[in-house]
Amino acid sequence: MAAVTIHLPSDIEEKVKQASASEGKSVSSWLAEAARKQLEERLPPPELTKYFGAFPDLELPTRKEKWSKDEE
Repeated sequence: MAAVTIHLPSDIEEKVKQASASEGKSVSSWLAEAARKQLEERLPPPELTKYFGAFPDLELPTRKEKWSKDEE
């Protein structure tokens, strides 16, 4: 496991210590879980990432080309 140094404002540090103690976890373990939850919420789910690159790129007309046969 990698070692990371972070700097927290005093008020946040105290809240992290209280939260980790109330859950019976070390500060490192609590922070790792909090980071994991944040990343899971932000990253696309695996159900979507499996489709990345699976579909061909669509060729769209440029504005210099006619978009439809009705356009003049």
